[in-house]
Amino acid sequence: FFRRMNDATFGATWPSTRGEAAANMSAMYAKASTLKNTLPLLPGNNFTNKNRHDFRKSQMLQYSNGHRMASTPKTYPAELVATQEKISLNDIQQAHPSWLTLDNKILRFYCYFKESIHESREENARVRRCNLYYYLEDDTIQVTEPKQDNSGVPQGNLVKRHKVPKIHGAEEHYTVDDLNVGADIVIYSKTFHIVDCDAFTRYFYSQLGRPLRPFEEYPEDAHLEKTITVKQSMHPNKPKDPDHREWKRFNEYEQGGRMNLFNYDEREAARSFFENDRKVLQFSALWDDTKTLHGDARHFTVLYFLADHTVKVLEKTSRNNGRDPFPVFLRKQKLAKVKCPAADCNLETMSTRPQEYVTWEDLMIGKTVSVCGRDMLLYDCDDFTKKFYSSKYRGLDFTPLDVSAPPQQSNRMEPPPHRGFGSPEDSLVSWSHLVLKPPKKDLRKLQERDGDVLTFGGYLETQPERRLIIVFRCADDTLGIFEAPGRNTGFTGGKFLQRQKVKKPMEGNATLTMEAPYYTEDDFYVGARLDINSHIIIIDKIDEHTVRYLEGAPKDFSADDMDKVVHKIRGMLLNRFSKLTDTFRAMDMDHNGGITIKELDKVCRHLNIVLSEHELLCLMRYLDEDANGTVEYYEFVRKMAPKDYEGELDAGKGTVRLTEIADPLDKSYQKVAQGQDAQRESDKVFKMFRDKLNSQRFMALDLFRMMSDRAFDSRVGEKEFRYGVVSVLQLNMEPRQIDLLVNRVFPFPGKRLTQKEFNRMMSSGPHFETTYCG
Repeated sequence: FFRRMNDATFGATWPSTRGEAAANMSAMYAKASTLKNTLPLLPGNNFTNKNRHDFRKSQMLQYSNGHRMASTPKTYPAELVATQEKISLNDIQQAHPSWLTLDNKILRFYCYFKESIHESREENARVRRCNLYYYLEDDTIQVTEPKQDNSGVPQGNLVKRHKVPKIHGAEEHYTVDDLNVGADIVIYSKTFHIVDCDAFTRYFYSQLGRPLRPFEEYPEDAHLEKTITVKQSMHPNKPKDPDHREWKRFNEYEQGGRMNLFNYDEREAARSFFENDRKVLQFSALWDDTKTLHGDARHFTVLYFLADHTVKVLEKTSRNNGRDPFPVFLRKQKLAKVKCPAADCNLETMSTRPQEYVTWEDLMIGKTVSVCGRDMLLYDCDDFTKKFYSSKYRGLDFTPLDVSAPPQQSNRMEPPPHRGFGSPEDSLVSWSHLVLKPPKKDLRKLQERDGDVLTFGGYLETQPERRLIIVFRCADDTLGIFEAPGRNTGFTGGKFLQRQKVKKPMEGNATLTMEAPYYTEDDFYVGARLDINSHIIIIDKIDEHTVRYLEGAPKDFSADDMDKVVHKIRGMLLNRFSKLTDTFRAMDMDHNGGITIKELDKVCRHLNIVLSEHELLCLMRYLDEDANGTVEYYEFVRKMAPKDYEGELDAGKGTVRLTEIADPLDKSYQKVAQGQDAQRESDKVFKMFRDKLNSQRFMALDLFRMMSDRAFDSRVGEKEFRYGVVSVLQLNMEPRQIDLLVNRVFPFPGKRLTQKEFNRMMSSGPHFETTYCG
């Protein structure tokens, strides 16, 4: 009730002072009493006495002089009852304070202030329009400025809501009486001029008996007029809402009128939408901008929407292309065809000339489309686009065009040629780095291949009498060559090539460049021909350690290849001979009881088996088990007649003794067999001799001195050696074993050993050979 009474009575005519409120209380009380009697008895329509605090009902039964009696309710005079129902102003203010009755009651004024512009020749001051809000509930003021697009100044809340003093620092604040149209309000040294207000504000002041002045016009603002002119020029042909055809048609239909019929263009647009909705033609396009400065070739995706004949262009971005990731190159719109050049443009006829737009008929692989002045070549399309054009035309070629960029010729600076000073790697590092650094080495290879040294023997092709020792280290691929001293050669032995990495020869001066490869371990083998610093070196020998190393890591001629060669030789022998003795005789051309490497080479050539010198050497080592340089008969039997072989060459299974296989009538081969048995026994005795020598802790040098003291030439012969075995070492050996030992140490009569030869015999054996001759 008080809410409605507030709006009807003192809501709009709220007194400004408490004296006026007391004078109007009688009128308010009479009106309140009248409303109370006319309202229906419903919850919320009655008034309660604010002074009453005891709501208990009075007792109707009581005792009087010891008797029970019913008490009668008290009655009051009419004037007292009327006085009791009166409501004071304090009661009304306590029940309905101003923050409740005047809640959401806001007075809005339109105002402006001028801002001085000192750095512009177009304007001296700018008019900034604002809204001033006065809150009646707590007498606070707020000033805001509506935001404008591209204004360039901070806008929004200029003065936050609070009680604004009239003078800065004073206690007197602005009230309702200080606000009026045409008045100037100074807020913190800024003068706001009020030009108008809203309808509620005028009604509020009219109820107070203080009507406001009429509205005023905003002063002219050059900046605002220019902004409006620019916005209108941006869309000169865009129809406004009152003139819009769709808006007018909708209004007519809403008013109960008859909707106008669609024209031809509208019907075609509707038909195209319903038939071709979500049907999109997709093309791949290329914009070649390489002819301009800093231009490049850019790829795009052209989408043509059949529903509304619009075009959308997306850019295909690639990683690290140096461009910002903005994929939408042209938003969805109708794409106009090539416009007329600037020389032919006429402002009077430009607006009347019909504009032509790109349709699906203008798009095809191989055609060029102009998109905002950029000519894009269509070079491919998707499967749906191919089906669409195939349904419209026949015999079209949808082969994609090759638009790949030609290979670019880089102007990379080539390193200068090596001048021969230092290593090429060191020279290249000094050229490529400003701060000198040592060239990087393969540390893993240095650790794994450390100690792997390959030693070969060779000679110069132009001077065969000059013998060379070639040492190759696998850890760092370095090569060192030493020349062995020779008698009457005219050359002193020594270092022929210092240890270094050697490049292979190439045409011209390419050997000095980084492209020339170095010699590796695969280039060294028996029979290899090396070109080192214009010297042709032919390898013809190899030491025992190198042979074992190459056998452990075969490259070209492996154990499988040797088995194939042996199998081929065996097949030939089975076809031509029936006994192993006949086969061995055929291969042993000089009939000395063993097959040499030259005889093996002749057999391989006769069988059309082409082997290099190194491969022939590996095959010889495969057949020669005791590594004495010849293949004896028992070794030949073991390799040619394996343990699981059964055939005409063997009487039974397994490997048999040589004396059993040999022909009894062949005395030469029996002699060879007996010599081989003796050789094995002598090896056994010599091994026993060395073991006893080591067990007694004799030094080979001391033994040699004791034996050579009995000789005239400081050497050891058969007589001195027997003395050392029997008298010095005092070995308990049979005379036959001593004879075998002497024959083993001195295979040739009259042979006398020097200290170096004796030490070598004691360390490796009397018949140890370091090289194989090819």
